[in-house]
Amino acid sequence: MGLIGVFVIANGAIIAQMDASLEAIDASDDPSPSIRFRNANLDENALLSFAINNPGEGYDGFGEIKATGGGGSGFLAEYDIDTFGILTGYTIIYPGVGYITTPTLVIVNDGGTITITATFNNLAFGNAVYANLTNDGSTSIDVDDMWVSVDGDLPEELTSIASSTTFGTFFPSETISIIYLQAGAAGSVSSLSVTANGAVASFGV
Repeated sequence: MGLIGVFVIANGAIIAQMDASLEAIDASDDPSPSIRFRNANLDENALLSFAINNPGEGYDGFGEIKATGGGGSGFLAEYDIDTFGILTGYTIIYPGVGYITTPTLVIVNDGGTITITATFNNLAFGNAVYANLTNDGSTSIDVDDMWVSVDGDLPEELTSIASSTTFGTFFPSETISIIYLQAGAAGSVSSLSVTANGAVASFGV
């Protein structure tokens, strides 16, 4: 009986060692994710948001909102309308750069029968950080599991604070564009970091 007990104990130890070895092999076969920045750029004093003061009427929805004056350049937005041609919202396509005073926002290239001109107010300025991030590993990454940190601050979920050309799955060899907007802090961004399931990519801007 003593020998049987010793055999059972030894056999259990061998099985446990085999299980641990198999787990280690499985772990080694599962490659770690890898990400890197291809480039990044900071546009200071960009126009990040504004309010529709008067939604106007008679717009056809094919025009654009642009900024004139203010010392900057490049701002472009598209707007949404209802069935009466009244503005209901907007999407900033490019926040521009270098606005040192408040520009005037105007709608251009609209072919509608405009009866009331739309006006805008409460313009807000800050930083716009643009970056292209590549998945250079062999593992797909869920974008919901990616986090962004600016200048070493506490990381925040990428999907909650940045817009991206791709939300969902970040596939191997794919490159996604990230736009991070930081209101009221022009000139303060010097570095950008993204983490994804243990992988880290950092870039100075």
